[in-house]
Amino acid sequence: ALFVSCVAVPAFADIGHVDVINRQPEPQYQPPAAPKDDALLTIRFNRNFVYFQQALKEGVASTQKIKPGAEYRVVSTIPPGDSASQTQRNGQKAQANLQSVLQELQADGVSQSQIHIETSTGQHGDPQVIQIFVK
Repeated sequence: ALFVSCVAVPAFADIGHVDVINRQPEPQYQPPAAPKDDALLTIRFNRNFVYFQQALKEGVASTQKIKPGAEYRVVSTIPPGDSASQTQRNGQKAQANLQSVLQELQADGVSQSQIHIETSTGQHGDPQVIQIFVK
């Protein structure tokens, strides 16, 4: 009679390793680092009503405690539309959103001279994003 014995080793089992003297370790795969988001606040206008006021108020208050007179860089990223008229509407809506953020910043005690505004074009289909950075 012939007997065959099989042992199943689970894929996650530790089956040991072999050390080789003077051998350099194999380079390990490192996934690309995600872009660092060091923004004080990131606001995504992906709904009709975005309630950012309280978060902005708290962010400005904590910044003023740590760094009175800080400057704020406000970056508005506006997505293109499917047509020229939609791109224009997106731009108008984005401008209104930007104005409401700027008004809130000023209401929270940030002077206009402390605010620097930048705009950029986003990806098609993304919502408008406004990021606030502290300098």
